[in-house]
Amino acid sequence: IMSSIDDIIDSGGTIVNAAKMLTNKGAKEIHVYITHGVLSGDAVKKIKHSPIKNLVITDTIDNSKKINGAKNIEILSISNLLGEALKRISNSKTRIIYFNTANNISSNLNWHMLSLVTFKTSEIDFLP
Repeated sequence: IMSSIDDIIDSGGTIVNAAKMLTNKGAKEIHVYITHGVLSGDAVKKIKHSPIKNLVITDTIDNSKKINGAKNIEILSISNLLGEALKRISNSKTRIIYFNTANNISSNLNWHMLSLVTFKTSEIDFLP
């Protein structure tokens, strides 16, 4: 299983090519987590027909119409996260936000979404 976390996806070419290479090297599943899904040009078509099992993007850019019919692309709302952050800032509380299923984020995405919010650099993790 390969998991990739990045801050932005535009044309999709880089991640699709990486997914193909990793599949050729033996990766069984490829999951991609992106904060900002620009998805320009034929990005959705590339991703839809790629070896990427699941691409999760946030709703910082409205792509609901673009991804219609792409079963391997999921949009995750960050409205609760932004609301909680604003509330904590205005109340001078810690800005560390702990994720759980009560925040409407599935438990298997907790670590990945925390990484999206925390990190600005790209990383690829090879998981056993």
